[in-house]
Amino acid sequence: MAKGMAYHHRSARAEQCVHHQAHTGGGCLDTGIMTAASVLDLVTAYPSLRVKGVLQKVVGISERALKGRVSRNPGATLSTEQSLRARQLAEILDKATQVMGARNGAEAWMGRRAIGLDGRVPLDVLTLPDGFSMLRDHLIRLEYGVYI
Repeated sequence: MAKGMAYHHRSARAEQCVHHQAHTGGGCLDTGIMTAASVLDLVTAYPSLRVKGVLQKVVGISERALKGRVSRNPGATLSTEQSLRARQLAEILDKATQVMGARNGAEAWMGRRAIGLDGRVPLDVLTLPDGFSMLRDHLIRLEYGVYI
């Protein structure tokens, strides 16, 4: 079976983990549980997550708490819920980077009001209950040139 075909037959969770590993250099276990270190890598790659306590609001853990866990146990993992949210966050950040053309473009976009989000800032939208799906849909519309 071709390499591309094998990739398409993976579960959605496995695809997210593989994608996150490629994006941050690792940290997603076979169970879909993420390591605290991998989320710290995400924060290092996207410093805007430090603004307004976004990481705490979105994933449910602060950068300080993550650092404490890693210092006590380098292999420390997040809870199932935190891992799910962190994977969703990584997916949104990756899609924004893809659509905006570069990580710095995605960072800038995450901090600016967007007409397609009713004038809201994407970082603020992340904290809403349906924020991940709103941002995913908006990024897909941007990718295809639909600005409603």
